[in-house]
Amino acid sequence: MGGSAGVLVVVRTNKSYNLVGIKLSPSGVANTVPFGVTVSLTQNPATNFLNLTVSGVRSAEIGIFDLLGKSVAVTSTHAVWHYETSNLAPGSYIVHISGVSESGEQFVTSKRIVIAR
Repeated sequence: MGGSAGVLVVVRTNKSYNLVGIKLSPSGVANTVPFGVTVSLTQNPATNFLNLTVSGVRSAEIGIFDLLGKSVAVTSTHAVWHYETSNLAPGSYIVHISGVSESGEQFVTSKRIVIAR
């Protein structure tokens, strides 16, 4: 901060904390992906399938949740997950990804997807 005194502002929003631009979950794990980790969702809005690609990780757990927090699908992967969305009602869902990067950093991130028919 260039030697000047900084102000730390803590804002609690939807079970996460924002500290000077860095989001932390209540567990203290950063809500951003570490350098070298990429997460890609294709076909969003999705109609019949969703492809989720995660690279730069040792392992990752991926879950799809409805907006009430109910789990509709979960998998563990380190590469690509092809998920058939035909069993999901049209609407918004949250894809939650937690894992460990190749450099050993833990991370948690979420993405919103839309199922449209």
